[in-house]
Amino acid sequence: MDYLQDIVEATRRHDAIEVGVSPRGALSLLRAARSSALLNGRDYAVPDDLKMLAAPVFAHRIVTKSYLREGHSASADQILLEILESIPVPS
Repeated sequence: MDYLQDIVEATRRHDAIEVGVSPRGALSLLRAARSSALLNGRDYAVPDDLKMLAAPVFAHRIVTKSYLREGHSASADQILLEILESIPVPS
């Protein structure tokens, strides 16, 4: 749960994001991760479930700022991947 909260908080603090993920968006990722775990024969979600599903679940839920970074505009998927790489995975 702390890892999920860290991801959501990072979307709210990121410089390229105008509007981050809402609590309802966080719940959607949690449900998706639990579903993924079930489909993979587990009765618990792991951080990899969250990482795998964060971009598909969150990409349409964030509003990115419309400025160029290093000559390229960053898409929601790119920003979310950057966020996921910056947050340490719990062990």
